[in-house]
Amino acid sequence: RYPILDDFRLSPRLDLDYRDTGSEQSVSVEPTLRAEYRFHDFIFEARIQYMWRPTIDGGGIGYETGYAFTAGLQYDF
Repeated sequence: RYPILDDFRLSPRLDLDYRDTGSEQSVSVEPTLRAEYRFHDFIFEARIQYMWRPTIDGGGIGYETGYAFTAGLQYDF
């Protein structure tokens, strides 16, 4: 986590995954950036994630891509 301000933090993350099922191989690369802001008893969190997954099978190479954005609000009591 990298503190930007006293109550604001950024957290980068990189997930790598390799799979070999015998009939196909795939690699998954998923960079994620998480932002967290604290205000009194509230925590606001937002994440943006990109997914890139090349797959190698008997028919050649295919690519699957996508992205996700999530946000949430938490109250500590």
